[in-house]
Amino acid sequence: MWSLMSAYLRLPLTMPEALDWIRDFLGSPGVSLLEPTQASMDQTILWMRQFNLGRKRILDTQLAAILHTNGVSRLLTSNPADFSVFGVLETITP
Repeated sequence: MWSLMSAYLRLPLTMPEALDWIRDFLGSPGVSLLEPTQASMDQTILWMRQFNLGRKRILDTQLAAILHTNGVSRLLTSNPADFSVFGVLETITP
């Protein structure tokens, strides 16, 4: 999987390249989609209240909650500060 990612780490990708990357990535062995659950929604609401987050933080908070409730502990992101408040994800920057 890392070879697939490293082939596309030059930035920025064109929109067709980005769509091809997503399609290829989702078709890779060991990659599965994670969906919101009641547990992840409860975690999202808890963190929104606990850290007094506003509406601009909803999607990052929900992503972190979905990852956390599914046992994911690392996230590749160009914005690690968006996820540091939760204290549950190791962030990796490209």
